[in-house]
Amino acid sequence: MSGGRSFEEFVRARAGGTAFIPLVEELAPRVEGVTGAELTADPTLWAGSLERVATLVDADAVTIGWDASILAEACGVPLRWEEERPVLGEPPPSLSPAAKTSGRAPAFLEAARRLAVTPRAERGCVVAMAGPASLAALVLGPAPDRQAVAALKSVLVGIAEVICQSRPDGLVLVETCEPRKSSPELRRIYGTLRNIADYYGAALILYVGGHRDVGSAAAAAASLRIDHLMVGGNHAGDAPDPAAVVRAATGLRSIAVPLALRDAESTGQSAAAALSAAGSGPAVYFTTPGPMPRQTDIGLVREIGESIRGIAH
Repeated sequence: MSGGRSFEEFVRARAGGTAFIPLVEELAPRVEGVTGAELTADPTLWAGSLERVATLVDADAVTIGWDASILAEACGVPLRWEEERPVLGEPPPSLSPAAKTSGRAPAFLEAARRLAVTPRAERGCVVAMAGPASLAALVLGPAPDRQAVAALKSVLVGIAEVICQSRPDGLVLVETCEPRKSSPELRRIYGTLRNIADYYGAALILYVGGHRDVGSAAAAAASLRIDHLMVGGNHAGDAPDPAAVVRAATGLRSIAVPLALRDAESTGQSAAAALSAAGSGPAVYFTTPGPMPRQTDIGLVREIGESIRGIAH
């Protein structure tokens, strides 16, 4: 937890005046020598592993919850594991009324709670969950009626309240769909989730991945009245131009810029370009274009973080 500071103050208080928050969750099973199914069934192992990975890469925040299948499974979508990855089946006829106690949701919520309440001076805690548009696409199908959307809202509100009660630094709504194209009923859920986050002092952050351009990602945050944006990889999975991401962030309080993890020097140069473009605008911090693949070089990620902090100085 950030000790009552705003999220942008938390970002700027990191070494060098910026933060590096790579999405490391997929590295955890490899570090622990277990399967993803085993890791996500045990909240103690899950939380402890993410702490260890965050330490290994020297991340400025530990994160959890980037797998949308966690909430989809909790809603009643059948799930199986193939080659250590969760695979979802068809949407259920109706959503489970007990999502918080279904599937991996209890382990996720407990692991998130442990991470959020752990005092640590060296890093914060950011908890992610599937956003309304993306979760609706997974569990409701292409044309949900109002009753189905109301059931989805109940699930999302219940999950968000449990997460925010532990007061993480940020609650991320992960979207790989275009939120602006959602129905008015679905869009209103974002406002409810923003109110919950505000009540508990957590920043509500919109993550937009799979976008066609960074302008659309920034426009989505503005249209939903969300002040904090994490930009993911584009529709091809690539990191967009860092300076373009910052220039699109007009009116935001913070912007997370995704960096392609090539080498420390070139990635550091990309970070420098983003910081230069920011001027006196939003708090800028850095992330990866999405959850890092399991085979990612952990040493390289740590070197990139060090390079970013060095430039920020």
